[in-house]
This record gives sequence, C-alpha cells and structure tokens, in this order.
Amino acid sequence: HVHSSFNAAKRCVGHARRAADSLMEMGKNNKELAVSSGLCSGSAHCGPVGNNELKVFAIMGQVAVTASLLERFGRHEGHKVTCDGSVQRELAFLYDMRLLPVDVTVRGREAPLRVFEVTECSVQAASGNHEGEWLYHVSDDVWGPYNTACLKYLIGEGDEAVEILDAQEKVGVEAPQSVRLAVESLREAISMGVSCSVLR
Repeated sequence: HVHSSFNAAKRCVGHARRAADSLMEMGKNNKELAVSSGLCSGSAHCGPVGNNELKVFAIMGQVAVTASLLERFGRHEGHKVTCDGSVQRELAFLYDMRLLPVDVTVRGREAPLRVFEVTECSVQAASGNHEGEWLYHVSDDVWGPYNTACLKYLIGEGDEAVEILDAQEKVGVEAPQSVRLAVESLREAISMGVSCSVLR
C-alpha cells in the first residue's frame, strides 16, 4: 500500500493529470500484477512525521482517506484506476471515465462518494511532447451518455436513465465493447431495482 503525492512540496499545475498519467502507465507496464489505484485531489497535511530515530513522509486528511478507500474499492471490484468527482471534473477532457453505478458512503462526508473508473486517455498531443502542450486531438466522449444515465440511476430516476440509453441506441453509433457491457449491466440493475448504495 503506497501513498503518492504530486502536489505536496510546491504547487504543481496539472498535478491530477500527471498522477493519472503515471497510474495508467504503471497499469500498462505491470499487466501481470494486480495493481489498483485511487486518485483524489484536495487539501491534506503533508510532511515528515516521527522522531530523530525514525521519520516518514506522511499524507494525512480526508483526501488521503478517500484515496485509500478508492484504491480498496477498485481492488475489490477489479478496476485498475478509480477517482472521485474532483479529479473527474479536472480530467474529463483528457481521459475517458465511466461513472460506476454505486454510491460509496465515506466517514466524515455527508454526501455519498461518486466513483469513476479511468479507462483510457482520450486525447493525443499534436506533437509528441506532453509537457506544456496546448494543442490536442480530442476523441468523442464514449462514456458521456452512459455516465448521464448512470447519474440518473444513482439519484433514483431509473425511467429517465432508460430513456437516455434508448435514445443513444437509436443514434446507431457503434460503441466499444466495454461501453456496451456497462450499458447492459446498468439496464439489468435498473430492471431488477437493485440498490446502488454501498457502505464502506
């Protein structure tokens, strides 16, 4: 179990993107290992903790608790990289992200935690250089309609979720298999009236 910080010693613009890039690369390079990661962004207390004999660099606070919970949830459910809404909002145009049809209750938070699976990078820099690049080729948002339907399901509006999924199917665009499987799973949960809440 390892905590990594991309914004602790000094302010790092784009720290969430760098963390996501690193985690996705780690997942690609370690296919034989069952690596799972939780990605969260927010304020934390960071620094050396201990005495003269033993000191460790520690990350403490709600953001560390949430990142740890996301990692455990991802490991349990078989997702390589998961993140919360704060990271999803920051990286939505860079990565394809699937909203998972589950509400996770976190100690210390009033609202349930919305969990996203980071699936793959959806942009490609115009030149090979990733640093300071400002021109990107952006692919279609393959998870957009699914995420909208999933959110409707999470707030108890299953009928509207089905309408969104039906409308997307009428468009006739061939979705990747991962999206088709997720849509089938969501339809099944809605039709069975499965509860979406999970306590952690």
